[in-house]
Amino acid sequence: MAVNDRDEYEGPRTPRENEWEAVAELGRSIFFKDAASYWEAARSWPMVLQPNVRQNMLTMFKDGQPVSTIGRLERDILVHGHRLRMGFIGGVCTHPDHRGKGLASTILAAMMRQFHHDDVDFVYISGTRSLYFGAGANHVAIETRFVLDKNNFGPDKQTFSKSLDVQLRPANLEDIDTLVAIAEREGVRFIRPRKDFELVMENKHCGGQPCEFHLIKLREIPVGYLLLRGRVEHNENLKLIEFAGDRLCLLSALGKIVQRLSDSASLEVNVPGDLLIKLLHSAGVQGNLVKTGGTMKVIDFCRTMRKLLPYFRERLTGWTCLDLNLAAGKERYVAWNEEGILELDGESNMLWTLLSKPPDAQIEGLKVTGRMRELIELCLPVPVPLLYLNMI
Repeated sequence: MAVNDRDEYEGPRTPRENEWEAVAELGRSIFFKDAASYWEAARSWPMVLQPNVRQNMLTMFKDGQPVSTIGRLERDILVHGHRLRMGFIGGVCTHPDHRGKGLASTILAAMMRQFHHDDVDFVYISGTRSLYFGAGANHVAIETRFVLDKNNFGPDKQTFSKSLDVQLRPANLEDIDTLVAIAEREGVRFIRPRKDFELVMENKHCGGQPCEFHLIKLREIPVGYLLLRGRVEHNENLKLIEFAGDRLCLLSALGKIVQRLSDSASLEVNVPGDLLIKLLHSAGVQGNLVKTGGTMKVIDFCRTMRKLLPYFRERLTGWTCLDLNLAAGKERYVAWNEEGILELDGESNMLWTLLSKPPDAQIEGLKVTGRMRELIELCLPVPVPLLYLNMI
């Protein structure tokens, strides 16, 4: 955007309280044209109903009216006891009369700086526009997808779990404390405020789709939960978008759900790197690594690698030096010590090394020497939890 064009606009900045309704109306006019109000439509994306949603937006204005805006959300994650931070971007929109002037890219750059300030490590963007690829984001593959139906996941396939007579029912608001307690036992998970669970339950949606929590009990003891996209009672195709708890009990619960489906329906199960993958394989069901629907970005390679040092130290044995020297510049990323060198050329190659490449991609520009290969083999990619619930 030329300087004289930029002079016509104010921002990017956080909308003031008295500007918020106009910003919401801009979002409705772009994403929910048939909705009576933004707030009615936003129930399908309940994370945008958070109390601080206005404070987490950046907007450009012209003549006092919002013309381009982007929203964000941030949550900490735990990776086997080590804390990282995940950011989300959504609601990226520009009024048709003001497109092609670089407004969204200006806001996106400001958002990335805010993420850096907030100590965010990874960002998920709900979209695949060239704008996001230009900012260094790309697809990754953090899930293995299984499709279960009565043919490939009948009772004869569930040898590990058929003796576990679990009970399964829809969860309600009174169950949130139980769901939180179950989630807290996960090795890789989000650290969420209670409000996240409340919003999904109250609106029965997340990520733009109907969904519902299901509580799993064994002998009346809560042992797990599933978050399913779709309704079991509607005999429609379902999608598992989050789970927590005892894996054998989860497997048994999945079997019960499959048996409730019509003969033509299926249950899509999305699993990050997890024991559940091995259990499904043992049941004879094959899965495929799939790329994310949106795009992801690493905010600061050096800072994230420093945060991960304790995680690496737990997994690397016999190293004489467990510190790393780190450098990054002009899309070259380097980690080195007395054990060897890890050198990456290209932001996407760095992203894929840290978070896993899509099935149709190849990591290029990778140089590894000495025992640094063990870091690649034993520690990377970094496992992350399923992202669906917190997408905006």
